[in-house]
Amino acid sequence: MRKILLPILFILFAAQSQAFAQDDDAELGSTQDTAPALRDENSIMDESDLEPINPAPPQERAEPRPTAVPSASVAPKQPAPLAKERPESVAPKSSSEGFRLLDGRRKPGSTFGFGVSRPTSIGKYNHYDYLYGKPRSFPTFYGGYYLGSYLFDFGIVGRSAYYSAQGHPLATRDSIQTPQKGDLEGQLKDDNQKIALTLIPLQTTAELAISPFKVRWIVLRGWMGWEYLYVQETIEPSLASTTTNTSSGTYTSAGWNSGVVTGVMASFSMTGLDPRADYSMRALGIDRMYLSLSFDIVKTVQAKMGNFDRKTYGIAFSFEGLR
Repeated sequence: MRKILLPILFILFAAQSQAFAQDDDAELGSTQDTAPALRDENSIMDESDLEPINPAPPQERAEPRPTAVPSASVAPKQPAPLAKERPESVAPKSSSEGFRLLDGRRKPGSTFGFGVSRPTSIGKYNHYDYLYGKPRSFPTFYGGYYLGSYLFDFGIVGRSAYYSAQGHPLATRDSIQTPQKGDLEGQLKDDNQKIALTLIPLQTTAELAISPFKVRWIVLRGWMGWEYLYVQETIEPSLASTTTNTSSGTYTSAGWNSGVVTGVMASFSMTGLDPRADYSMRALGIDRMYLSLSFDIVKTVQAKMGNFDRKTYGIAFSFEGLR
């Protein structure tokens, strides 16, 4: 009996061991198949843990965020007050360029100036030099308006001045008389008396101006016109040399001469040296400022008060305004 049971038990035990072995192999295969998946799943979870919970869309993250500081190319919304007051066409650029050109060539509208002049001689004869000495400097003024521009600028300019001098009269004169023709050489003067001369010329001239440059760095001017000359001479009466009271009375002679005046002027621009000063002048209606050198000749036509021909050199500050 034992011989029969022992082989049966051995067979059953071997079969059961083989079944357990197959079950272990199946579990091991399933574990190997699912391990990569678990590793992939774990790796994905590890990468996702580094990202935020609610990530922004890619297109939103790609766009740059605006900064609070504006870029240099963006113009301010509200310009400075000076930018509103200053017209765009007259804004100064730099000290070397001056103001920007308007319609190509600059066209002046008005002109005026003031300066100092000195005659080289007065009168046809030596009356002035003999009685009053050498000519002296005197102030001059002028102003006018340019009517138009076509290659030349042409306009009407008025000029005036004030001249005074003092000297000693002739010893033989006890009143003012029209100067004699010819020189006064050999005649005596009375040093105890005084004589005063006042000249006020009033000139109306037609003027032409031209500049070889568009920006009018140099302007050449020429004029010709008519002059009315107010002449006044005041002399004290003849008194004895021992008399100290000289207030007993005076003699005055006054009248008008007329003549023809011609002149030329070279003006050198001073605009552009200081843009701020240039802009201040523009606020007053002054476009350019010049340093001007002039020379004019006056020929007496009607010598009611004597001959006062003269040649005069002058220097002046000149100004121009645009039309």
